[in-house]
This record gives sequence, structure tokens and C-alpha cells, in this order.
Amino acid sequence: MTRHDVAQTRPGAGPRHATFSGNGRRFYVANELDSTVTAYEYDMENGSLNVLQTLDTLPPDAPENIV
Repeated sequence: MTRHDVAQTRPGAGPRHATFSGNGRRFYVANELDSTVTAYEYDMENGSLNVLQTLDTLPPDAPENIV
């Protein structure tokens, strides 16, 4: 294995789990501390990760995450 890039997360996100999509073009990270999931585009040619979107995993009226 060779490290190609580092997945950048928001400060305090607390990345916990990560996986590639079935076709290997997307990389998903579950962030424990801020209750979000971040999707990245993975460039297979140069091994880079680019943030596509970060979504909340809790509804707006949910209590604060107390990990």
C-alpha cells in the first residue's frame, strides 16, 4: 500500500469510519464528533481526494451530540 493523499475533515469532525464506493470513485467518511458524513471524489490517476459534500446525520431538532 502507498499513501496518495489525506482526507481533510472539518476541525472537530472526529472521523471514525471510511469506505470507498463500489466503483472506487467516491470515498465516504463518517464523522463521529459532529455527526456528519463527508463524501469525496477520488481521482484514481493521481490518488487525490476532493471534498464533494458534508451532510448532517441527525435531524435539525435532535439534541446535541454528547459523544
